[in-house]
Amino acid sequence: MTQKLDLTVELAKTIMLFGSLKGEKARWGNTPMPDFKLEHCKEVGRVARVIAEACGLDGDKAEIFGLLHDVGCHQDMSAFHEIDGYKRLLELGVDEEHASICLKHTYLNGDLNCGNGKPLLLQDGSINPERTSFPWRNKEDEEIFRNLKNRVYSDYDYIVCLVDKMVSEKLMGFSERMDELAVRYGKDLSQVKYHRQNCERLLLGIETKMGCTMQDLFPELRSGAALESSK
Repeated sequence: MTQKLDLTVELAKTIMLFGSLKGEKARWGNTPMPDFKLEHCKEVGRVARVIAEACGLDGDKAEIFGLLHDVGCHQDMSAFHEIDGYKRLLELGVDEEHASICLKHTYLNGDLNCGNGKPLLLQDGSINPERTSFPWRNKEDEEIFRNLKNRVYSDYDYIVCLVDKMVSEKLMGFSERMDELAVRYGKDLSQVKYHRQNCERLLLGIETKMGCTMQDLFPELRSGAALESSK
């Protein structure tokens, strides 16, 4: 049985950089994670820390969640990076709470249709034929994905879900980032609208918990693209 890790921010940074505990010589995955994705993970961690602390939560824990959420990109930059990252973190001894951020960060509230791109599932639960690039690789993967709806999302999960929608390589306005994702993935306008509305509700909830807006917390947003709030 793999011994559970005592995760620290520094250890999470090593895992993010190499997909392993020992650095370059023990690098995991088919290819190194692209530089732009590394910058994204570091910035998500930084921003998540600030938001968590404004909510009275543990800044270190939030940063660790942010650093690790895309670790599966060392293996596969496709939609399977979520499940690859989750499995890899468990292999390394990361606990379920931290490892599951790889699965949760794309799909709000475990809803497989609340993500980027076309809806994944039809109403009868079958795969959308327009998502033929997303076949289940095996029964284990299918079970993990379908059970996502039964997972409980913590405050840290929600913060990283939101921050992932505010950060490209650097922090940007929520509206600007959502527009960027829509251009990249959004071929279905109803899906784009559904995803955006859910993210806006999440933004409002976190701003309410902080007692301030994102512009108050991150003054750099005031001089760039305004971060829309549903307030």
